[in-house]
Amino acid sequence: MNNELPAPQYAKSLQMEDKSLDLLNYWRFPSWIVRPTERRDLGIDGEVEIHVNGRPAALFFKFQLKSRNKISWNISGSARSSPLAVASANYWLGLQKNVGLPVFLFEADLTSEKVYFAAMGPQLRRNYDALFEQSTVTLEIEDSSHLAQPNAQSSFNKLFDRERNLTNFVTLAEKCLFSLRENAYFLLDVQGRDGHMEVDDSEREQRIREIYQDTFELVQQLQIQNDNSPIPYLPEYHDFVAQCQAAMRGSGYMLEYTMTMLCQKLEQALPLIVRMVIARFHYEEEAFWRRERPRLFEKCADLLPFVEAYSVDVSQPRGIRFRHSIVLGRGYRGAF
Repeated sequence: MNNELPAPQYAKSLQMEDKSLDLLNYWRFPSWIVRPTERRDLGIDGEVEIHVNGRPAALFFKFQLKSRNKISWNISGSARSSPLAVASANYWLGLQKNVGLPVFLFEADLTSEKVYFAAMGPQLRRNYDALFEQSTVTLEIEDSSHLAQPNAQSSFNKLFDRERNLTNFVTLAEKCLFSLRENAYFLLDVQGRDGHMEVDDSEREQRIREIYQDTFELVQQLQIQNDNSPIPYLPEYHDFVAQCQAAMRGSGYMLEYTMTMLCQKLEQALPLIVRMVIARFHYEEEAFWRRERPRLFEKCADLLPFVEAYSVDVSQPRGIRFRHSIVLGRGYRGAF
C-alpha cells in the first residue's frame, strides 16, 4: 500500500463500540450466549440467551450497549446513562409488554473496563410522562451494578425475573382487585358454618381453595416484583389444611374449623397484598398504567377507601362484623 495516499480511518466511535462489545463478552456470565445484531436502527444492539445447567431454557433478553471513556459518579454512587432515544424507549416497552422480552442497558466504562447494567422497564414506566415531553431520556445506573461484582449474577437475575414475570403479575393482580369486594363478603359469610349441614358444602370449599390459590400465586409474584417491602406470609394451601387438621388432633377433616381458618388467613393477608398492588400501579408507575391499562388504574383508585375500611374491619370480632352487615341490610359491602 502506498503510504503517501489517503487510507480509511478507524473511526473513534467504531473503536468504542468494538471495545465495549469485547468487554461485554469478557464479563458476561458463563450461562450467557451474547448475539450482537447486524442492524441497530431500532435501538437493539443484541440478544442474550440464558442457559440453565448448561442447557437452553428458552430465556432471552434484548440489550442496548452504550460506552463512554469515563463515567462520572455522584456522591451517592449513581450516574445518568448516555442519552437514549424516546422512539427506542417506546419500542423497548412494547417488546416487554407484547412479547414478554425484557430489555437491558449495558453501559461500558472504557477507562475502568467495567460494564454496568440497568433494567429498562422499571425506570421507563416510572418516568413514562417524560417520553411525551422529551426527545431523549436517561436511566440511572449504580456503581455497584456491574458485571464484575461478586454478586452481579444474583442482582441481574432478580431484575430479569421481575420483568419476565410482569405479565403474569398484572393478570393475577387484576383478578384479585376486580373480585375483592365479592370475595370479602364470601369470606365473612362462610366462616363458622357447619359444612356438614350444607348442601353446597363442596362448592364453598372449592371457592375457598380457588381464592386461596390465586392469592398464594399473587404473593409469589409480589416476592419477585418487590425488593424491599415485606411480603405477607401465606403457606401452601395443602400445608395449611394439614396444619388445621393437626390442630384438631387428627380427628378427620373438620370442615367448619378448616374453612374458618382458611378464610381468616386470607382476611389477614388480603388488605396488605392489595395495598402493595395498588402502590405499584397507582403510585410507583402511575403514568404508565394510567395510559396503558386505564381500567386497572381506575380500579386501584376505586378500591383505596374500601381497602382502608377492610383492613380495620377484619381486625374486629366476627360477630360484630356480621351484625353490622345485617343491620345495614346491604350485605357486607354496606360495612364500608
